[in-house]
Amino acid sequence: MKKNKLIKISKLLLQIIVIAIILVIANNTVFGASFKDSQIVRGTENLLKSIVDWITGIGITVCIGFFIYYVILLNSADEGDRRRNIKNVKTTLIAVILITTGAGIINLLQSIYTGG
Repeated sequence: MKKNKLIKISKLLLQIIVIAIILVIANNTVFGASFKDSQIVRGTENLLKSIVDWITGIGITVCIGFFIYYVILLNSADEGDRRRNIKNVKTTLIAVILITTGAGIINLLQSIYTGG
């Protein structure tokens, strides 16, 4: 069941990335170099930079806080709570990986969008 959800999420992310790349290519083809200097493009670049800064700053900090919290709970838990806390630790690590990957994808798309 979990693998099916993970496969569906990864397919959705791949589709979003492909659509974004197609839109960037179409944008560069239709508007050419003159569109790159517009206010909309600079605003979009600033927005993407702010999103990446927020994701890496606040998102990873919160995940690290939860990770530390669950590791501390592992030391003082019985068997049932221990399993749940191990699951929570794994979920937190996956969240950090997804946040880092998302920030990297946004940076990649921005570098493609801006041409370097």
